[in-house]
Amino acid sequence: MMKIIIGDQIVKAFGEGDEKRNVLDGVSVEINEGEFVAVMGPSGSGKSTLMFSLSGMDGIDRGKVVFESRD
Repeated sequence: MMKIIIGDQIVKAFGEGDEKRNVLDGVSVEINEGEFVAVMGPSGSGKSTLMFSLSGMDGIDRGKVVFESRD
């Protein structure tokens, strides 16, 4: 199966200085063609941040996101 989305060691932080916190801290995910995926977790766990990062709607601080073989 072809990998549609690959997120490798994604890091995304919010805040500045002493208030800076990693919301995503080295998250990796692979989604194959034809798969259905659910992202679940408690409020504030980074679900929306992960979706925005994978979609390209929000930048990431470190790591890599590949969609259909393109960075």
